[in-house]
Amino acid sequence: MASYTSTLFLIVWVAISALMVPPSTAIDIGLSPVPSVTDEIIIRGIVYCQINVTLSPNGTVPDNTPRFPNATVLLQCGISVVANTTTNELGVFNFLLNPLQILLQNLPRCNIVVDTPLAECNATLPGNAKLVAGLIPSTTGSNGLLRMFIPSLFRLVFN
Repeated sequence: MASYTSTLFLIVWVAISALMVPPSTAIDIGLSPVPSVTDEIIIRGIVYCQINVTLSPNGTVPDNTPRFPNATVLLQCGISVVANTTTNELGVFNFLLNPLQILLQNLPRCNIVVDTPLAECNATLPGNAKLVAGLIPSTTGSNGLLRMFIPSLFRLVFN
C-alpha cells in the first residue's frame, strides 16, 4: 500500500502536469472553441417598402426599389426580443451581437421583424401586418463559429 507521502506527491505531480499542458491542446482533443467577448455576430440587411421585390437577372434588387428608412427592426427568437435597431436613411439595418448575449438562442430559428407600421413607408401595404424574415448563415469566422447572418426574403405576416 502506498504511503501518505507518495500519494500526496502523485496528486501534486498530476496537478502540475495538467497545468503545464498548453491551452491549444484542449481544441486538439475535440472540445469546441468557446466564443470570446471580441467575437461578434453580425446580422445585416435592407428593408424595402414593398413586398414581392423582383430581383434583376443577376440576382440583385434593382436600385430604384424604394427602401424603408427609420424603421424599427427587431431580432426576435420565439417570443423574446433579443435586440433591436433602426434602419438608416437607405433602409439598411445592422445588428452587432456579443455571442454570450445570444448563447442560449438558436439564431437560425430567430426572425427579423419590422416593427414600424408598414403604412409609414408605403400606404398601399396593410396596416395590420409586419414584415418578417428568417436568418440565413452567411460567413463563418476563423474559429469555425458562424459570424454573419443575412435575412431571407421578407414576407408579410398579419397580426
